[in-house]
Amino acid sequence: MFIVHLPDGQTLTETSGITWDKIPDGIDILEIVTFGGETITLPQCESYFFSNEAQSFLPLTDYIPKPNSLITAKIIGGIIGDKALYIRIDTQGHIQIEWKNKKDLPFANFVYKKSCQH
Repeated sequence: MFIVHLPDGQTLTETSGITWDKIPDGIDILEIVTFGGETITLPQCESYFFSNEAQSFLPLTDYIPKPNSLITAKIIGGIIGDKALYIRIDTQGHIQIEWKNKKDLPFANFVYKKSCQH
């Protein structure tokens, strides 16, 4: 679950029905709650990104597939210059933190939300 704090004091959370697409630019603080309940606060960045990673299972015997998605991880991070702090948190409790080149991230431009600092 992401928690977004805006400069006006407003807090937006994934559990309140807000999707990342509805998050405005101008993020003051970005946090993520792990599947184990720990809260991680990201450092100040120029912009931020978030995504759920999921698996879909389609039965081979049905003529009309009914896809069911299962979230396997949450991906969150921030952009500083041409680098990205990339955090992947899976359902088993593993947390992977990497520095990546922004150009290597798989996200479209609309996924990035600007910080209130920039």
